[in-house]
Parts: sequence; structure tokens; C-alpha cells
Amino acid sequence: MDTIGAAGFTAPKSINIKKAAWVDSIQITYQTYGKNIREAPIRGELGGEYCRFDLDLDERIVNVTGASDKFVDALQFITNKGRISPYCGGNSGIRFTESHPGYIMSFISGRSYHYLDQIQFHWIREEVKYIMTSLNYDLNQVKQIQKEKPTFVFSTTLINRSPIEQKISYTHTVTTVESETWTMKNELTYGVTVSISCDIPRLVDWSVQLSTTYTRGFEYGQTKTTETTRDHTLEARVPANSQLTATLLALDGEIEVPYTTNLVIVYADGTEISKSDQTGTFTGVQLVKMTAEYGPAIPI
Repeated sequence: MDTIGAAGFTAPKSINIKKAAWVDSIQITYQTYGKNIREAPIRGELGGEYCRFDLDLDERIVNVTGASDKFVDALQFITNKGRISPYCGGNSGIRFTESHPGYIMSFISGRSYHYLDQIQFHWIREEVKYIMTSLNYDLNQVKQIQKEKPTFVFSTTLINRSPIEQKISYTHTVTTVESETWTMKNELTYGVTVSISCDIPRLVDWSVQLSTTYTRGFEYGQTKTTETTRDHTLEARVPANSQLTATLLALDGEIEVPYTTNLVIVYADGTEISKSDQTGTFTGVQLVKMTAEYGPAIPI
């Protein structure tokens, strides 16, 4: 019936049923991770009373109850938010309940003609959050410290128009960008929210040290960038009636540090699974230092 779910993550957005003493027809509108909406065809015929159930974007079906005999006699759905759909159908048939802890209903398949003859529910695990705790870095196994060539930040001309040597300075606002990425050896699902509380490895004079503990949230697979703005002053003693060029350069370093962590996986139905001693790699691109270069003094 609805193979719409076979191409990737899909979950119902709305369920539309026509009912009498049984289920005459069913039509499901699906949503995907990209929030695209896709409508499956109507399965069955259009007689009976209309029965509709709409779900929020973050709401999933975690339990299905109903009844069946020669046909599907009734259907009712329960979500991860505890909401219960209307009871759609009649009172005959053999009652059934289907749920799988940690799983959500993705799509349906079955048979239909004048009525809904058969239905099968397809379930998937949807991870909605990762919680990383007790994260320990192995600073003896830093994979890489990459010393890059200095990059240009800004340049200025320091001018002294007086007849005596003077100290000339120029202050400029500088914005630097650093990045952080956490990856796991056992790959997780991209786009799922990660909550983490840990120290951050930092390059200090080309050695790796741990900074103050912080808590942050991000999406798995995302490179987290941080911009820092500060004033930087270039200063030099410039001979009388002369000028010189002053240039500020930034030197970045890249580090890859292995770590172990306790990982809690939270599923859409609220189920949590804990996994200890999970391994991964922290990758950081950080500012190591800024250096100034001064050209020769030129008479003016």
C-alpha cells in the first residue's frame, strides 16, 4: 500500500479514515526529516463517517490498537505525547495492540478494495537526542597538530610627521573564528540534537591543555563555530618624518583528540538507552597566537 516510507525516514502527519461498522478507507499524509509533506492515496472506498487525527511536527505514533476479522474493523493510535486518536470503526472483530519500545510507526502497507482488508504497520527507531557525559580525552594520543602558515588579518601604515622619533600606534577591531566538531566511531544520525558538558582541548604554545568545563547543544555532524571580537593594537617607534607598514598575522592550529564518553540515546517514544565507553574524536581549529610584522621606515 504506502511504500512512501521506503525511501527514508517518514512519519504520519495526519491520518484520515472513513468508518462505519469497519474501516472503509484510510489515507495518510506523511512528513519527512526535511519537513516535506507527501500525501499517500486513499486506500479503500469513500463511504462511512469521517475520522481524522492530526499530529504535530515532533509527534510520533508509538502504539496502535484496533480490531480485525475478515476486514480491518477498527483502528486507534496513541502518540509519544500521550494523545489518543478517535476510535475509528466498529465493535466487532478480534482486538489487537501493537507497539515496540524505542520504535515509532513509520508507514503502512496492506490490501484494500471496497474496505480496508489488511493492514501492516512498519516501525523504525527515531533518535531525537544524544546526551554525552563523563567525557575523557586521551591527551597522550593527540592525532594531529597541524601548523598552518600565518593568515593575513589587517595592515596599516604608521606615520610620524614630527621632527623627532615617536611611538605610533593603531588599534583595529579583529574578529577571529574557531571551530569544534565531535564525531563518534559508531556513527550517529546527522542532525540529531546533542547535549554535552565537558572541557575543551585547547592549543597553548603548541601543547594541548583542557579549558574550563562548559555545556552546549548542537546538531550531530555540525561544525560549531565561535566568533570572538577583540581590539588589537599595532605599535612601533617610527623615526622622524618617516612611515612604516605594520601587518597583523594570525596563526591557527588544528588538533584531533580521541575521547571516550558515556552516551545516552533518547528515542521519540521517550525510551532511553545508555552506552558506556563510546569512542570518538574531537577536532578543533583554534587561534594559537597573533604576530605583528613591521616593514622598514621610509622617509616622507
